Amino acid sequence: RLRPRLGLRARPRLALYPIDLIGLIKEPAKVEVGAVVIFIGLGSNLGDRSKNLERAIAGLEEARVRVALRSPIYRTDPVEFVDQEEFLNQVIGCDSGLSPELLLRACLDVERSMGRARTRDKGPRVVDLDLLLCGQEVRRGPGIALPHPRMHLRRFVLVPLAEIAPQAIHPLLAMTVAELLARCPDRSRRAAIARPEAAGYNAPLPFGQERMNFKFIAVEGPIGVGKTSLVEFLSGRLEARKVLENVENPFLHDFYQDRPGAAFQCQLFFLLNRFRQQQELAQGNLFRQATLCDYIFAKDKIFAYLNLTDSELMLYEKLYGVLEEQVPHADLVIYLQARDEVLMERIRSRERDYEREISDTYVAELNRAYNYFFFHYNRTPLLVIDTSDIDFVKSQEDLEEVLRQVQSMQRGVQYYIPLGSSKRPGWVKP
Repeated sequence: RLRPRLGLRARPRLALYPIDLIGLIKEPAKVEVGAVVIFIGLGSNLGDRSKNLERAIAGLEEARVRVALRSPIYRTDPVEFVDQEEFLNQVIGCDSGLSPELLLRACLDVERSMGRARTRDKGPRVVDLDLLLCGQEVRRGPGIALPHPRMHLRRFVLVPLAEIAPQAIHPLLAMTVAELLARCPDRSRRAAIARPEAAGYNAPLPFGQERMNFKFIAVEGPIGVGKTSLVEFLSGRLEARKVLENVENPFLHDFYQDRPGAAFQCQLFFLLNRFRQQQELAQGNLFRQATLCDYIFAKDKIFAYLNLTDSELMLYEKLYGVLEEQVPHADLVIYLQARDEVLMERIRSRERDYEREISDTYVAELNRAYNYFFFHYNRTPLLVIDTSDIDFVKSQEDLEEVLRQVQSMQRGVQYYIPLGSSKRPGWVKP
């Protein structure tokens, strides 16, 4: 169901950056992770460092900056001026009606109120507040620089930022935080020492008798990321029913040959197949037994927007709108991510005939489309797992950690970005 890029004629809706996927979002975003666009880095290496971070956050909230997300606190080595105590670093996600200039002033006021003395550049400090990102705002002027000019070079910034917003986009480099982290030249030591809960998010759900907090879980992600493998593993461990997508399609051959009308026929066949399967799921014992599925119905639109022409999309949208209202929605969606080169490595390693001609360009395009879609996703609780540096197919340790993340998942959006297994033959490492 993927259209390989083999020099065939491009379709009108196709774009390397999926701006057109804005149409995938049917409802305005709620005040969730997708609405948090202000990110501030905090650091301290004097006095009670943990308390200093808490005091700084409280000071920002008094200045009309609502803190919605908090990364874990990391213990990190100093950089540049290394003859000083190690730091505690954290990144917070906020929303506020203040302009970037007023936000910066609020950060400086908090620093001053806590006794920050700028006696030496990069020297010890009771607290340091750096305005990293304000959505897509770009400022270069006296006293202000947005985005932060060195954030892409600092691992102590990118690691905690990637914990809460891996798909936030750097407005100048046009790369996600996860991509910046993968390319960051900094290899300084860091270790997470605390994981505060974000106030107002991830509030605990009531625990039942099941071994997980959700009855209907869907696993999603681009081709090669390991959706079906994870469903296979988890369904056994959680004693859940598994529902696997039927990938057979009689129009695939013509689609690969780029024959006129084949993309539309192929897309409609998948749409109706997915609808039929989801209907059977809804009419069965969905609420009597835990269920794991390796796709969500809404993923059909991602492929439609990549492969169909404008006129085909008009017809597709009408049919999709009628069907979508009749399908059940998962209680939890697990979105598996991986870097482009990792996806290609996995696709090639499994040597499936119908995947042999899939190009790097198409996989990269599809990966960005998935990332864009799930960055704005807010219909259900969402667990985002970066699988670039883990192998839950071959590593029991990695699988157990993924299982722990699923079992501990609560409301809202949570991110799991593992440091990776020690051995991972056949998988790409940064």
